[in-house]
Amino acid sequence: MKTAISITVLLLALISICKCIAQPNRSILENKTRVGFNYGMGNVQGFPFRSDSYIYDSRFYKIQYNRTLWKRSNWVYALNIEPALYLSNHGEMITLSIDPKVNTIQNTPNYEAVSIQEWVLNIGFQIQYRLAQQFNIYMLGSLGPTYNNRATKRLNKGFAFSDIIAFGLNCQFFSTLLDFRFSLRHVSNAGFNFPNKGYNSSAFEVGFSVPLDN
Repeated sequence: MKTAISITVLLLALISICKCIAQPNRSILENKTRVGFNYGMGNVQGFPFRSDSYIYDSRFYKIQYNRTLWKRSNWVYALNIEPALYLSNHGEMITLSIDPKVNTIQNTPNYEAVSIQEWVLNIGFQIQYRLAQQFNIYMLGSLGPTYNNRATKRLNKGFAFSDIIAFGLNCQFFSTLLDFRFSLRHVSNAGFNFPNKGYNSSAFEVGFSVPLDN
């Protein structure tokens, strides 16, 4: 898996270098289609969730495909598709435990973490606003199927949904578009299986994309 990710990043970097040589001064925000790679980290203890009842943290790798649907003045409306792999850790708080020193029951934040792999395909709609020739800000909402390979007390193994709301900034570096993003994510299975308490997380991610059209 790490080898495949490394090869993907290398190929996208080579494409970016070629584009940089061919079009060093052109604003790639004008391009209709881009493809890229994002990496991020998230957890349930971050703003605005800060849960004390369970832990959930993940690192994730995304392939990003972005296609402009239409433009109006400085506004751009785009389709965004992101297949992703989330490598997550989850644990439930053990709320009752025995203190052997005083032989009393106490609330203690003990967690027994398990590792989960989540395979995700998020499809969403992105609204971008052009701040300058080489900068834009955006809001992204997306939803997609996910498959997790391990059952927990909060979510059954198998099919679920990944819901994301994100806010980000794009800036051009030569012919590469750098991406900085803050996102909120919820995972649950919409009642198809039980348990279905789901997971929440807030995340920061960084990435880059390159144009596919000239």
